[in-house]
Amino acid sequence: MTSRALFFLLASLGIFHLWLNALLPLGVDEAHYALYGWYLEWSYFDHPPLIGWLEAPAVHAFDANWAVRLVPIALGLIVLWQLTALARDLFPDTPSMAGWVLFLALLSPLLHGLTLTPLPDLPLLLVSILLVRWLWRHRHDERLSSAWMLGLLMGLAGLSKYTAITLVVSVALVMLLYGRWRWLRQGRFWGAVALAALLLTPVLYWNALHDWASFTYQLHHGTKHADWSWERFAISQGRQLGAYGPVLYLAGVALAVWTLLRWRSTPEGVRFLWLFAVPVWALFAWSSGHEPILPHWTALGWWLFLPAIAWWLASRRWALWLHGVLGGMAWIGLLHVVMTGAWAFKAPHPLLEVAGWEAASERLHSWQKRLQTQSGVKIHQFAGNWSLVSRPAWYLRLAEDPQVFTADGKLTQFDFWFGRPSAGSRGVVLWHSYFDDDQSPAQKGLFKRCSLLESQPVRWRGKDLQATFRFYDCEGWKRGQR
Repeated sequence: MTSRALFFLLASLGIFHLWLNALLPLGVDEAHYALYGWYLEWSYFDHPPLIGWLEAPAVHAFDANWAVRLVPIALGLIVLWQLTALARDLFPDTPSMAGWVLFLALLSPLLHGLTLTPLPDLPLLLVSILLVRWLWRHRHDERLSSAWMLGLLMGLAGLSKYTAITLVVSVALVMLLYGRWRWLRQGRFWGAVALAALLLTPVLYWNALHDWASFTYQLHHGTKHADWSWERFAISQGRQLGAYGPVLYLAGVALAVWTLLRWRSTPEGVRFLWLFAVPVWALFAWSSGHEPILPHWTALGWWLFLPAIAWWLASRRWALWLHGVLGGMAWIGLLHVVMTGAWAFKAPHPLLEVAGWEAASERLHSWQKRLQTQSGVKIHQFAGNWSLVSRPAWYLRLAEDPQVFTADGKLTQFDFWFGRPSAGSRGVVLWHSYFDDDQSPAQKGLFKRCSLLESQPVRWRGKDLQATFRFYDCEGWKRGQR
């Protein structure tokens, strides 16, 4: 693929993503990380701060929903550009590598989706690709030159997401397999370590101020069950197969195993990428046995192994075209649903999770003001859990009372922003039937008593999505003590 063709493709993709941005309301994670940018901190409870710092200029400058995706759309295009450069670096003798890598990425539902979604994974991915390219260029160097770049990239990775810990393992594997342990005796290497540590001081500072809350949360996150279960592991693998596409998933697993079994005869580029992908997969394979993982948690491994998969499938064109057909059908189906709202299957509507939240949030605030005026007592705003709080917290950020609390009482980032009402408090609770079934907050044990104020159907393009927003007047909040 020529530079001109690549530029035209990425420019066209950027226009397409801006069009999608105008159509789609915000998802749970998008609103959550937009709030990172709105309420700037040194770091945050569930993730390091870089995605919030990157979001801040756009959400404050434009103060509009469409501004939330501007930074990730730009970052996504840079990621794709750098991914093609990585593919050319590692596989210079394979024709059309850049084109095949983009073909695989853009027709994989989750990989494509990540290029326009504000997640901590996106800056981590960009920094990781740059790190892999830097290490590839210096893998044979006896003396470590431009070591500051190593420190900068590792520090930025740590500011992006805690998954960056796998990059430490990968760098150690590169040093081991390429005999670069002499780097440890060079002052430049330790200067790079010091630079990375310096960049991580905001995360350490925030945690020190908050009893190491983020580190404690991460150590227990993904280990819900003490025992390790093959069933939970299989559920996680099934989710990845569907999210990344069966061809990409099966080819990646097969190539990873094949590389391990035939290490010496495998091309160096494949082996090098294996050193970065497998630590990510191994970490979450272990974690998934304790608690099923979300598919995007392993995205770093899939992205970094993508050039190797493209190289392997370049001689298996039938698999590439099968991936294209399946991915194309998925995109056509999604666009049809977005444009028309039509959905003919028994499974939940794919837009059920994002539709109607702005109007529901405004209704929540309206009920809060009405009840507060009528009763003369403080009425708080609640939603079921953190994933339900993020949308109203975003849409009400400029309201007279922007505070929205988690009804389930679990410790979340919202506690650090808004504090927490006292036990026994009264509030209006926003409930979503798809997430919280047909029980009221009181029946869930979150409040002593609740009365239904109103129920509204969830709609998209005028079509009922077979779910409802419900608004409850609840008294006696139990503050998570059921």
